[in-house]
Amino acid sequence: MNPLNNPWLIAAWPDPGFAGTDAIRYLARHLGAVSLRTLDLRAFVEPRGAHSTSGLFHNPAATPLLAWRDPYGRQDLLLLCCDEVPTRRRWDYCEEIASVAHEFGVKRAVTLAGAPAAVDPEEAPAVRGVATSTELLSELSRFEIQPLAEGIVPGLPGLLPPVLASQGVEAACLLVDVPFFATEMQNPAAAQALLDRLASLAGLDLDLSPLAEAAKQTVHRLAVLQDRFARSMAVQISLRMDEVEEEAMREAEDEREEDQERFAGDADEELRGEGHPEASEPAPSLSTEARARIEDLFRRSVRDRRAAFELKAELDRHGVFQEFEDRFLDLFRKPN
Repeated sequence: MNPLNNPWLIAAWPDPGFAGTDAIRYLARHLGAVSLRTLDLRAFVEPRGAHSTSGLFHNPAATPLLAWRDPYGRQDLLLLCCDEVPTRRRWDYCEEIASVAHEFGVKRAVTLAGAPAAVDPEEAPAVRGVATSTELLSELSRFEIQPLAEGIVPGLPGLLPPVLASQGVEAACLLVDVPFFATEMQNPAAAQALLDRLASLAGLDLDLSPLAEAAKQTVHRLAVLQDRFARSMAVQISLRMDEVEEEAMREAEDEREEDQERFAGDADEELRGEGHPEASEPAPSLSTEARARIEDLFRRSVRDRRAAFELKAELDRHGVFQEFEDRFLDLFRKPN
């Protein structure tokens, strides 16, 4: 077999909206990639079952590695689309993939994945990038791939690039926004956005019109799902408001009883018995950018209650809903 020419490795695992895996499968079909080898990754994966296509089982022990040779001699592609996520020894798993990349002389690697976000399904999904070098990050920016400002890149799409970088392969991860309420639903628009940026980055000529057409058909279903989620959340918020009001009434009653007991005893003794309140756990810190976005969402939610669901997702993402809970619930309380 002739060696590959300056190959890039493109990899994905089961992800939100199936954005990364669907993108690679589409890419393989469109380019006519062929099987180069099967990887045996059983040492790292406890399979959930065996996959099938058209009534035929796939070998659960075999993960295909596909190859495409660029007819223009720019760079060939290795495509790795895994059906299972490793359940143990993830670092060793990444080193196994890195050894395969080294064997074929991979020069650059790109992992693809969807990322849950509070986004409108009718808007074009944004693609953000994380790179292993400032040079590659600048290159991503030239192709409208904005750097991820902060946060953790979870799973293998985030772990493999730094492992590859430690072995001299520059790598990046492309993350596309997927509506947080529809992570288990295929999202052709997200796959299209990933492939659009990847094509620009790698100089590929791709016809993405089938994905664009599928995305149009998916928008309505996403809108219906969003409406159902909004109604469900409204019910939960209403129930939570009732709980808060009941808690407030109980606390007020407890305070009245405590006041009666305190005034019935010796005031001086009560004062001497007062202790210092226990220190509470520190609230999660917010960056200036995150806090500004939350404040903007609060302002929007006053005018448009639909923005409150995006606000709730943002608060949950940063783990600060409890800090803003009273203010959030005030959005839904009727004025006296």
